[in-house]
Amino acid sequence: MPKSLPTTADEMVSYLKSSSLPTILVEGRDDEMIYDWLEERFSSHNAFVLPCGGRTVLLAVYERRGEFSNKKTAFLADRDIWLFTAIPPEYLDIVWTEGYSIENDLYAGTNLEVLLDSDEASEHTHVLT
Repeated sequence: MPKSLPTTADEMVSYLKSSSLPTILVEGRDDEMIYDWLEERFSSHNAFVLPCGGRTVLLAVYERRGEFSNKKTAFLADRDIWLFTAIPPEYLDIVWTEGYSIENDLYAGTNLEVLLDSDEASEHTHVLT
């Protein structure tokens, strides 16, 4: 893991070229926290989750993946507005969420509401309607 996180596409490509860790590139810090949380709960695969600071940088690094093609990397991104349109064909090898975001995917098909107290459940119902 780098001492400080790379912040630009150039820095990320440079890091990936020199890294021996399997790396999962995600859009941002919120995504990193969720993937770290999942990793803690479902066992470690000794992979480093690298937040890219947004979709633009993630896509820029993805477009340069040939520069570190010998490294174990995966790109994960929220579908966002592409939920309503097609994902551009040049990005089909990226792992996209099924819903708008990873939070939606984690929530879908679950019954998380049972964890809410009565006030939280009421507010949750109000927000959804």
